[in-house]
Order: sequence, then structure tokens, then C-alpha cells
Amino acid sequence: YYLHPNNYGFKALTMRDIPLSAHFGRATRNVLQFQMWFCLAILICCAPYPFMEWLALTIVVILLVWHSAALVLLIASVVLVKDYKPGIWKSLFYWSWWLMYAVIFCVLAAALGGYLGWYLWLNNVRTYRTISSMQSYKNIDPAIVPGDQIADAGLVEFAELVDVDRSRGGCFMHAGDTYCVAPITHGGKVIDNLGDAPRFGSYDYFAVGINCCNCPNQDFQCGEWRNPLASGGVRSTDFVSRPFYRLAVDEWSAQWLKVSAHPIFFEWTQDPVHHWKTLWWDALHICILALSFIVPVIFCTSLVLDRLLQFFVDSGYASRLNTPGPPRGLERSWRRLLPEILEQHLEEKRQQNAGLMGYDSMAACLPPGALTQQRSPSIGVGGAQAQQPPGVRQPDVIAGITA
Repeated sequence: YYLHPNNYGFKALTMRDIPLSAHFGRATRNVLQFQMWFCLAILICCAPYPFMEWLALTIVVILLVWHSAALVLLIASVVLVKDYKPGIWKSLFYWSWWLMYAVIFCVLAAALGGYLGWYLWLNNVRTYRTISSMQSYKNIDPAIVPGDQIADAGLVEFAELVDVDRSRGGCFMHAGDTYCVAPITHGGKVIDNLGDAPRFGSYDYFAVGINCCNCPNQDFQCGEWRNPLASGGVRSTDFVSRPFYRLAVDEWSAQWLKVSAHPIFFEWTQDPVHHWKTLWWDALHICILALSFIVPVIFCTSLVLDRLLQFFVDSGYASRLNTPGPPRGLERSWRRLLPEILEQHLEEKRQQNAGLMGYDSMAACLPPGALTQQRSPSIGVGGAQAQQPPGVRQPDVIAGITA
């Protein structure tokens, strides 16, 4: 009968025997979980359908509650039961390490993803969706087509010879920002006499921008103002700035003695369709870059945290042994929320039982009367040799077993 060393030793349960692949596997799992939470947070702000936004929000909340519940369950099982055994606090420190960082990673990923999603919504996605629901027009001449006729325009390609009169613009200043407007006219110039005014008597098309002109506005520099091929407009969907653009048009009308009955505001560009599609692709590229940046950062962070936990184990502040077990009535909760810790707890019990069985088997192999020597309860088999008379040799336990 041979005794396996793991029967009464916990070397196989200590952290030193964890292979390197397990550390890399944990780091990879952390990266994938962080990316999942990050993407879900972005979907909360930028999902194409409302039900997807609510679904993503529900999943994020469930994951956060799940990880938080696992950490609270472990701590409560140790603190509230008050059945403390030696080394329990070191074991609690060890096993709560990754549970705590799972909660931190979940909150951090949700916060960063939510911030990026909100940024993309304000600068890209909102404009893309709004224009998608509007109409596209080609060969529009501001001298012939009034603004109220294409009030639903999202993308407009103007006719030939249409340009922006950069030298005769309007402006309005509010809270440190300058809201700039310039008329889009046939020929690119606003003429003083009435004969060159639009047929319907109103200047309704304006290129707009913020902080891209001086006030008074005689040098409009918004949009693709340097591009001589620019002859299109993307409808401005900045509803917050729209009232200030309207005030700038009123200032322009008063300064140049012109009428603007139904002003429509555009961002001046060469290819409106390309500009509109670029909004979506830019948002997608930013998300891909963010996800790519997450991989090395979270992977290296996980390896550093794993190494730091190993340092605490080597220093005696944390231990994988003496794993706490589930209190009575919470076994099912442990099986669902803390399966790894529960398995470790059961494995320790099996090892302890195997150690006791090995000791009993070893005692059964000793010669008769070898354990009848008087000894203190605190002294084991090894203590019997200390009480032998001089010259009497303790029986060779290992030799008796292997015989």
C-alpha cells in the first residue's frame, strides 16, 4: 500500500502550481468581458433601434448585479456566520481579489463605453440618423426654388454657378461662441439692386458654422470654404444652435436690407452623400480603435494584478488554502455565483479526509503495541520516539508500510 503525497498535503492546491497558461487565460477572459461590457455601454447610446438600447442596458445592469452579488455573498458568508477558522481572512482576501476587480472592470467599462457612446451620438450618430430620415435633392438653384419647397431636405446638391458669398455674412455671439451664417446664392454674390434677388424675393439658403468667422462677418470660413469644387450642403441638425443661427440671419437681413422668409441651414461641402456616409464610418472606426486599445491595456493590467496577488500570497497576506464554505441554506447560491470557490472548498475537504485515511492505514501497518506508548494528546506519532528509553529505537514507519 502506497500513500500518494497529495493525500495529506496541499501543494496541489496552492497558487504556485497554477500553470502560466492559466494566468494568460484569465487575462484573456478579462479582456473579452471588458470588451463586451464596453460594447454594450456604447449600444445604450447608439443602438439603431430603441429596443436594442433597452436590451443593452438590461444586460449591463444584470452583469453588474451578478458580479456584485458574488462578492457580497462571499464576504457575508464569512462575516455573518462568525465561524472563523485559522487563516480564513487570508483566504477571504485571496478569493475576493478577482471578484472585486470583476466589479471594478464592469463599472469602468460601462462608464468608458457610455461616455464614448454619448460622444459619438452627439457628433456622428444623431446627425446620420436624422439625415437618413430626410430627403435628398439635386440641381437646386437658390434663385428659383424657395426654401419652404424643400423643407424636408437632408442632402442638397446645388446647381452650377451656386456658391457662398463669404464677404457678406451674418453673425450672432452668445456665451463666448460666434454663430456664423453666409448666404448661398446663384453666382455666389449678393447684389444690392433688386433685379438680382431670387424670383420669390427671399434668401432662404445659408451655410452655417460656429466660431469660424469674425463679427461683423465679412470673412466666412466654415465648412469646405477653401474647396472651389464645393457645391453641396448637408442639413444642419444642431437643434441647440438653430435659434442662434436664426438670430444671425436676422442680423444679416438688417445689415444688408434683405429678406429671409424660410431660412434653411447647411454645412457647406463638396459631396453631401459622402459626407453623410462618413459620419457612420468615422463612428465605427473610433469604436474599433477603442476596442483595439483595450486589449493590451486590460491584458497587461490583469497580468500585473495576478502577479500582485502572488506577491501577497508569498508575503503571507493571502492564501488559497482554508477556503470558506457556504453556510447552511446558501449552497445553491454558492453553486451558481461562486462555483470555483465551492469546488476548492470541497477539494480541501477531500484532501483532509484522504490525509486522515492515510494516517489510519499507516497506523494499521505498524507492529503490535507500537502505538501503546503513553503520549500527550498534542504529541503525534513522532512524539512517541521522544519518550522511548535510551537505546530503544522507534519502529521505521515507512519501512513497515512498504513491507
